[in-house]
Amino acid sequence: MRVRELVEPPGPNLRLLAGAAGLDRDFEAVTITDLPDPARYLRGGELVLSGLMWLADQRGPAQHGSAQHGSIQHGSAQHGSSQPSRRGSSVARCDTFVGAVARSGCAGLAVGDTTDDPLPEELVAACARLGVTLLRIPGPMAFAELTDWIAQRVSADRALRQAGHDLVALAAAAGPAAVRETLYRVRLAVRPPDAGAPDSHLDLLAGVPDEFRRGFGDRLLGPVRAYDAGHQSRLEETLDVFLDCSASWSRCARKLHIHVNTLRYRIEKINELTGRDLSRLDHQVDFLLALRSR
Repeated sequence: MRVRELVEPPGPNLRLLAGAAGLDRDFEAVTITDLPDPARYLRGGELVLSGLMWLADQRGPAQHGSAQHGSIQHGSAQHGSSQPSRRGSSVARCDTFVGAVARSGCAGLAVGDTTDDPLPEELVAACARLGVTLLRIPGPMAFAELTDWIAQRVSADRALRQAGHDLVALAAAAGPAAVRETLYRVRLAVRPPDAGAPDSHLDLLAGVPDEFRRGFGDRLLGPVRAYDAGHQSRLEETLDVFLDCSASWSRCARKLHIHVNTLRYRIEKINELTGRDLSRLDHQVDFLLALRSR
């Protein structure tokens, strides 16, 4: 996935603070670290998440976020004469951490500390200077929530890429039906985890085991397919087009380039072979599901 998906709808709404040029970088992995110098643990190409504990001032009380993060300097005036040295220390820490991210070739740095307070100026400046894309994680968002969202999105991307590689081979080896099945399964795989129950018959069928789907289709359409094989009558194709035209006699006849009477004969033959009645909506639904189960 691309870094920009984290800041644009319908993503997790992270805020871009520096390094807009890196928004189109791709990444699939996430590394969470609060080491002052994480260089040895970075592989390159990943998104780095940090709670900014490495920026905490261990010499003073907590000033920013929760107590576990210690005090994080924001470049604002501090009481006492130690402010310049503290700021200098904070700049050095930012240079070390952000420098490691930059040298390792990471896709970006996303930070959060349970608040929505402004980030230290020296951190933003370091990222801008070193070309690191800096993203602000909303205060209420847990790292686990963000990593779960990323994992689901990366999984969806992988499924789509794999499907793209396989579709041509499937079409050549097994025909259009296999292609349709693959597309149905990809559609189900990329549904967001909070999408709830399937919202179409395609989603529903994609979740049914192959043997049940094919068994249902073969049981209902078997006589039609057997008749087509012996008579070259194109009954299954006629049925598919008839349902695609919402059972409109005139539209279906025009699409098939046949007379309406010929169409009526074919539909009656399908009714006779299957014991169903295509004038009934429930039987139309059965046929539609059987056709989509190929």
